[in-house]
Amino acid sequence: MIVCDNLNRWLDQDRSMGVVSRGLLEWKEILESHKVEEILDLICEESETADRLRHATPFCGVLTEDERNSIFREYASSPT
Repeated sequence: MIVCDNLNRWLDQDRSMGVVSRGLLEWKEILESHKVEEILDLICEESETADRLRHATPFCGVLTEDERNSIFREYASSPT
């Protein structure tokens, strides 16, 4: 799973430098203890917690470039 691979790789890199990101540790706990639906709700949520977690998101690489571009186009064309 891309997300777990990203998270574990980044945690290993942090540990090798002697400091582990609080955000990464939070994601580890979330991924291990929450249902997929809860995680999806969290990453779409408009809150300070969700904003902070998105700065250390292990979800990069999950979507293809075309999928990302499609989402950006859809978002840009939607009324605010």
